[in-house]
Amino acid sequence: GNCYRYACKDPTNAPADPDHFRIPGDINPNLVLGKPLKDACTEIMNGAKNTDNLEAPPCDDKTHYEICIYAGARPSGKFRDYHVYRKDTGGGWSHKRGAGPVEDRDRTGQPITDPDTCNR
Repeated sequence: GNCYRYACKDPTNAPADPDHFRIPGDINPNLVLGKPLKDACTEIMNGAKNTDNLEAPPCDDKTHYEICIYAGARPSGKFRDYHVYRKDTGGGWSHKRGAGPVEDRDRTGQPITDPDTCNR
């Protein structure tokens, strides 16, 4: 799995293979790599909404949970990669780097209380 598959709680349309790295909307990553960041983010978010039925907040907390998708750019401003965090029932956030373990702490070992301010 990867950060997106973890954040989406392994949706039913994801293969059972634990090494499968799922992309929002099942977009081919080669189609967005190197695009201007804004264009790549639009494609990723549209794919997540249309293919994975994700909704923009506010959402009903009883039937939905929050995720945050962050995108990174190269110095040229072109899309480089994304990372996804999931809000947990206790109010903190967790994530998964590639095939690594689930973590609820940032790079400095601090609990993730806000993905916007954590040390990514």
